[in-house]
Amino acid sequence: MWGGVDGLTEPDKPVLEVEDLAVHYHGAGTTFRVVDGASLRLRREEILGLAGESGCGKSTMVEGILRLVQAPGEIPSGRVLFHPRTGPAVDILRLGAEEVRRLRWTALAYVPQGSMNSLNPVARIADQLTDAMTAHGVPTDKITLSRLGSLLASVGLSPDLLSAYPHQLSGGMRQRVLIANSLALGPDVVIADEPTTGLDVNAQRMVLETLLRARREHHSALLFVSHDLAVHAELVDRVAVMYAGQVVELGEVEEIFSTALHPYTIGLLASMPRMEGPRKRLFGIPGLAPSPANWPVGCRFHPRCPFAFDRCRSESPVSREDASGHLVACHLYEPTESKRLDAMRARLTLDGGRFGTRLQDHPV
Repeated sequence: MWGGVDGLTEPDKPVLEVEDLAVHYHGAGTTFRVVDGASLRLRREEILGLAGESGCGKSTMVEGILRLVQAPGEIPSGRVLFHPRTGPAVDILRLGAEEVRRLRWTALAYVPQGSMNSLNPVARIADQLTDAMTAHGVPTDKITLSRLGSLLASVGLSPDLLSAYPHQLSGGMRQRVLIANSLALGPDVVIADEPTTGLDVNAQRMVLETLLRARREHHSALLFVSHDLAVHAELVDRVAVMYAGQVVELGEVEEIFSTALHPYTIGLLASMPRMEGPRKRLFGIPGLAPSPANWPVGCRFHPRCPFAFDRCRSESPVSREDASGHLVACHLYEPTESKRLDAMRARLTLDGGRFGTRLQDHPV
């Protein structure tokens, strides 16, 4: 009903639109606004990266999109529009529980964190793939060993592994089994939450190649969640940078890495080691991410931002988008703040793009 790869593809059309999504948790008399007005747009067949430090709300946003939030959590507001290849868009947050269950795996698939504990340890790989398919309407007589073997082969694994148990597979192989499971019904969207965490570089490379092949062969769009910017540089078409429950910058991956706009994104990039050029000291972003129980007033990044000024401490910035689709939420890009923006750019040029202590010594 929902999924499938038949028909003409429209790569510039959205397949998933998240608008002002909020996911809150309640406990000990406090509301934790983990995701608090986050928005993004996933185009059909593209790979969109979701980046940011731990604790910024990336995984919770994924749970909200997939309607996996459990009590004491709730989704008080927002829209998650899924655009099927035929028919009108549907708001996932307004569907009934059974409609959402039918939507999952056939249209929206999920690769969870933690390949080491996401598979059933007492079931063979063939049985685990079969269970997922039958649970979503595939008749058992249509699930052959040949079909299952082809599914494993599509992620670079031998069909011989169908008879194996998870403990007989490496971490990278288990992660690729999870990806194969997510692709079993040809979904329009695959959401991969930190799929390379805990894997060595060789296993990471195999997982990334598997995801790229999935996009090419299954025509699926991919929302790829990772705190590792180097992995985003290898894989994604666009990057959305998340901080304190909100998306603060979004743009083409080349633009983000060459001309990042938001001070938070600049700070993340300044903390990355680079392979080319002379050796330079790295600078981390000072301080810690704030608690979702008490977000700062105004711009949520201002307590850690070396470019903050009075307006940042009292007024939340509005997201602005240029002609190329590069979006940023920062007061420095208000038309009235051009002098401050020029001063920030001059300092970044002077300091070679560094972000840490030296910049804090020279307030704008």
